[in-house]
Amino acid sequence: MSQDVYTPLTVTNLIVSGAAFAIKHGTGESCYIPAGVMFSSGVKPGAVIEGILVENPNDEVRDRTPYMVRFIKPVDPIQLELELLAPAPAPKAPVFNREKVNEYVRATMLDGGVWTVLTLFRDYMDSNTVTREDDPQTYNAISTMMRKMHDNDECAKWSLWTKGSQSKPGREWFSCYPHSVDVAEFAD
Repeated sequence: MSQDVYTPLTVTNLIVSGAAFAIKHGTGESCYIPAGVMFSSGVKPGAVIEGILVENPNDEVRDRTPYMVRFIKPVDPIQLELELLAPAPAPKAPVFNREKVNEYVRATMLDGGVWTVLTLFRDYMDSNTVTREDDPQTYNAISTMMRKMHDNDECAKWSLWTKGSQSKPGREWFSCYPHSVDVAEFAD
């Protein structure tokens, strides 16, 4: 091959020594790329390049790899004119606001109904599947406010003790209107 002719190639693999192999476009013939040529060019496997080929000096492998790449044509970086879209901002975690939680608990309790901490928490979070672990700070704030309302005689509390050995009740319900509560409202 002439030393001045660039031949299109595709780099197929890199070996441990840093040398590589490529295939010649059009014929599929194998080409050896010495480690020094690979290093100076900075190309990687899979790259489509143009190289100057010479006959492989290793006559023992010339029948399966007939060429050696003496030089790889430098590739100028290409600036693509693409419209780049900024990634959507990550959703911000809601900022905990105890006053807002307390106002919501008070207003909801005064509207009526029978509530457990979990049912009021789910109502506040607007989700029937949310659990305490999803937002323990808000859950605890709701629990604290409901108990505070009970301590201040603003609502009634019913507790279910299934065993005398329990250290705390298994279930609790709260309502600001205990005289108008139907037992069916205790079902979750």
